[in-house]
Amino acid sequence: MMCKLQIRARFSSFLLAASMALLVFSSLCSQYIGGYGNRSANYDIWVYYFAAQTVAKNPHAALYGNDDGQNPQAYAAPLDSELARHAAQAGLPRIMRFVYPPLLADALVPLSRVTLDHAVAIWRAFNLLCIFATTLMIARTVRVRWVSFEFATLTLAAFSFYPIHETIYFGQIMIVLLALWSLSVLAYQEGHIVLSACALAFATGLKVTPILAVSLFVLWNDRKWLLSYLAAGTGIFAALAAINGTETLRAWVHILPSMSGLEPAAVNKNISSVLSWIYYGRLFDQDSMLMVISAPPPMLMIAAKVACAVFLLGCLYPVWRNRMRMGRDERGIAMAVIALATITVSPVSWRHAYALASLPLALVWARTLRQSAPVWQSLLLALTTVSLGTPIFDRAAAMTVSPFAQVFFASVWVMSSVAFCLTTLWSPAFVWDPAFRKSPLIPRLFEPDSRLLIQK
Repeated sequence: MMCKLQIRARFSSFLLAASMALLVFSSLCSQYIGGYGNRSANYDIWVYYFAAQTVAKNPHAALYGNDDGQNPQAYAAPLDSELARHAAQAGLPRIMRFVYPPLLADALVPLSRVTLDHAVAIWRAFNLLCIFATTLMIARTVRVRWVSFEFATLTLAAFSFYPIHETIYFGQIMIVLLALWSLSVLAYQEGHIVLSACALAFATGLKVTPILAVSLFVLWNDRKWLLSYLAAGTGIFAALAAINGTETLRAWVHILPSMSGLEPAAVNKNISSVLSWIYYGRLFDQDSMLMVISAPPPMLMIAAKVACAVFLLGCLYPVWRNRMRMGRDERGIAMAVIALATITVSPVSWRHAYALASLPLALVWARTLRQSAPVWQSLLLALTTVSLGTPIFDRAAAMTVSPFAQVFFASVWVMSSVAFCLTTLWSPAFVWDPAFRKSPLIPRLFEPDSRLLIQK
């Protein structure tokens, strides 16, 4: 029996080493060989910057422009909007629309007081600090020392993860959300319930999808967390109403339905996109998808909503079934896995949104190495790590192959995420044996003596 466990442990360690090698190799190739494509693309930080300038000049300004019924994610801001006028003054004739809650624009008002180039540099530096802070929090969550080989491996993985590279390149908000999710998980595991709830409430104020995690605490009947989240959320909402005005909040709520349809670009990785690719038998780029989102088939829309709902229920059911036996460790992993699930069901989940996946992947890798998981689970974990952490399958989808093969390669990103979430939560070993809670990691491929010291 012990021999079988040792073989599993060594195999998991080998898969971790192979996955790490692919992540680092892909990162180096992207930086020094492949690049990131069109260097003139609109940075997300540009949108945030000019939105911050808009509210800095007039907090009650029409931040979202006039609602024309179009999906604001796919079209540029109207030329007569406040956002576009600020961008034009800076020499940018075209800027995408601002679609986030006004909290993001308010929070970045200090950044809007410097030049655009300086703002981009400051924002990237801040994101790098957030990545390192997140790495520290994840290390504490999985109980590894900050001065250790394991922490160095975790840091290298974080800075090699492809969605994190894209997030930094485009100046997106996902790394900040990753830090807030990680803080919420760590705080909850260590018994700081109010801090955990406030961190996730602030994340919800920046991007709506974290609100789906509230369902976990309803299942666990954690009233303290729910009341703290409600109080923090109400406070944030009241502050936004006082600062930006109720009309701005109403305009933001009004554009939400227009962002809930289909947007099946090849880089929009979610369940709805996969169903669209299968339905049409092809992939779409940013331009060709406009034909689809203008008149999506009603049955396809319904099928996408049903598939997302079934997937979420499939994730929540094992949490409810094991609710009485789950300790803080299991609940923390469930929170992290649901974070990834929210990305797959969101109507708009560009590739960089999967920076959030680094949290559940790190936690599940630690559990896998400690528990000597079955071979098939280790293989799925490695596949998910590689498919999300590198552009390998997207590069394969861009090759001159059949449309079926292109759809298959592009879908691996989403389907591996779905399989990872379900198998993690449905695994019989999800509720840990107490003997494993403080056992050391078993990276025997790296350290045959297993000298890792565990923090108590």
